[in-house]
Amino acid sequence: MNLSDKDKAIVALIIMIIITLFISYSASFQIIRLKTAKSNYIIITRNIDNSTELTDLLKEKDSTIYDLENEIKTLKEEKEKLNSDIEEKDSEIEEKKKKIERLEEASKELDKKNKLYLSSEKRLAYILKRYSYFLEKNIEEYQKDPRKFIKESEELENMVKNIDKNDFLKNLYDYIIDNFYYFYDPFTMTSEGIQEWNFFLAYDLKNEEWIKVPLERDELILSVLPETIFYPEETINLGGGDCEDLTILYVSACIYNGYEANVYVIDIISEDPSIQPISHTIVVVDNTLVDITMKQFIVGEDIFERYGKAIKAEKITLIKIYNNEKIENKNIVLYST
Repeated sequence: MNLSDKDKAIVALIIMIIITLFISYSASFQIIRLKTAKSNYIIITRNIDNSTELTDLLKEKDSTIYDLENEIKTLKEEKEKLNSDIEEKDSEIEEKKKKIERLEEASKELDKKNKLYLSSEKRLAYILKRYSYFLEKNIEEYQKDPRKFIKESEELENMVKNIDKNDFLKNLYDYIIDNFYYFYDPFTMTSEGIQEWNFFLAYDLKNEEWIKVPLERDELILSVLPETIFYPEETINLGGGDCEDLTILYVSACIYNGYEANVYVIDIISEDPSIQPISHTIVVVDNTLVDITMKQFIVGEDIFERYGKAIKAEKITLIKIYNNEKIENKNIVLYST
């Protein structure tokens, strides 16, 4: 095909335009690719930097955690050692507490026996003093009238001050039980038997136990002496006495406090045939029966029947009634099964 010069010029122009456009597009693409690559490089670089920082931070945290775990382990070991030491010390403390308790108990026992020993010596002194006074007289004859033993004294007044006036009779009973002993006269004949010369026997009324105190005296041969009645102040100073001494003390305190109280001398036959009959004393005041040594406090009706059943008696006979003013001989059966 034959082109005219004009047509050839147009074709050449079109080709030039196409080439120009292609070159422009290629240049733009390269620029874009360079920009994109640069951006990716920056991002990757930044990510790498950030990753390094996190790694370092994690390493630091791991190191801190490791150190803390070691500290915790050390503290636990120290705690275990301390706990072991504490247990050991606690064990030592408990052992020392027990030792203190044993020593205190032994001290109390020694103190108790020492007081009873002194009481025995005082009691003996009272007896010998009284017998020396009645050396040429009959002391049993003197004691036939026991009214003289029921009397007031400074010691009795001081004792009564310690007794709550509300429910006085019961509080007085409790006070004597808590603070006095029952014991025999040394080397004297009683309905219970003969007190040994080298031992002092005392009955703890509160704890209900016999206490035997060795006296370690030189042997002394004496005739069997009659039972001795003690005055209230003597019983207070001695810290105890036999049934009649404690009964007289109770009655004296009642009379001092305005009550009409009486000592009842009774004979008791037990239900148990192996037990010997005994002569005994009790207190009767208003509608109340009080037996210190047998620890009976009975209020209300039928006091003698209730008393007889409580002490397991077969028969109780009233022999005598007395207080600080009157004395009456009786022979009345108060209780019988």
